[in-house]
Amino acid sequence: MDYTKLSFASAEEIEQELAGITSTDFEGFAADRGYHAAVLLAELHKRFDASRGTQNILGYPDFTHWLNAFCALRSVAKRTLWYYLKVGRYLLTDLSQAEFERLSVQKREILANLAKAGRLTPEFLNGSFALSDDELKKRADPLLGRQMPWEERLIIDNHWAAIAALIQLGNVLEYQTYTHHSGQQFEEKTLGEIATQAELPRFPTEEIARSAKCIDVIWIKEEWPVFFFEVENTTGVTPGLQRMYQVLRFDAKFFIVAPVEVRARFLRAISESPYKQCRNKFLFRSYPELSKMFQAALKFRHASDHFFFK
Repeated sequence: MDYTKLSFASAEEIEQELAGITSTDFEGFAADRGYHAAVLLAELHKRFDASRGTQNILGYPDFTHWLNAFCALRSVAKRTLWYYLKVGRYLLTDLSQAEFERLSVQKREILANLAKAGRLTPEFLNGSFALSDDELKKRADPLLGRQMPWEERLIIDNHWAAIAALIQLGNVLEYQTYTHHSGQQFEEKTLGEIATQAELPRFPTEEIARSAKCIDVIWIKEEWPVFFFEVENTTGVTPGLQRMYQVLRFDAKFFIVAPVEVRARFLRAISESPYKQCRNKFLFRSYPELSKMFQAALKFRHASDHFFFK
């Protein structure tokens, strides 16, 4: 397919082209067709995104439903498609096909993550070709919020420390992270500079999008929110529960994070309408529980880096 004419191709033609380059040898695309797959997936995703759910494309209401069906039919791993989509959407505008082929799979993913977060500079991209995968990862991790100078000494005893910890924890666990409080200063950065996404993925309705944007912290995987967190320090838990109640249609987990003494208020709130009908969707985690999880994640990262990269 001529890339210059791709915008004139139908969605059916793009899907057929994708099907034609899948490999029967493994759950992905033919070894020399990665660039082609990334271009095609980015174009198809753009079509779905532009429709904003107002019309079906290829018989599906959104890209995720199409991807699931395509993977099932063609025996392609979902992670493979998400990988090439991310590379196609965020990296190919800065790369020629020849440059794409010079990069390893891991380098492409690292650079695409940086580009998605708005933190890939031309200088960093140019320098990446001469680095090993491990060296590139070490340089990229601080830019992606996976290493912060304050993380080892962080004490989670207030609202902003808890939000920073939740963002950083999501980064360490390799989720994409979003916060409503992007302009809030924490240590030497804003919370938005720690988070890896300035905007949320497109949601089914504008009402859901408005509610989601006001939630303290959201972790995202493959353009889908999977964890929602509201931090309540001195106020009641009802405002946070109400914001999360508006987005309960997502197949996700919903957390109130607060001091230990707030747990009783949380249990009372979820025993009343409208929350009692869906009380099992809401979870409470105290500041000490968050701190324990945060420290465990840091230890795992150190062990993982030592095992895999040193």
